Amino acid sequence: MAVGILGGPFGILFGTLTGGLIGGTKDLKHVQSIQETFKRTVGNIEPGQTGVMGIGEEFDHSVLDGLAAELGGTVTRTDEEL
Repeated sequence: MAVGILGGPFGILFGTLTGGLIGGTKDLKHVQSIQETFKRTVGNIEPGQTGVMGIGEEFDHSVLDGLAAELGGTVTRTDEEL
């Protein structure tokens, strides 16, 4: 009986810490992946120039291409998964 009384709280504590560690590691890898994508994207913007980064899905590329052309800009697309 004493083993059960002492073992229960330790089991809960161990499970919580293990789950938090595994989940935290997964989140860290995801954040690092996003940071690498951001660094590669920022590398496409020339020093002294202004850039806009957008994340989304397009129905038709011509809409954004036309807007960028009107403003004298260009559009660079990637197939990154975030």
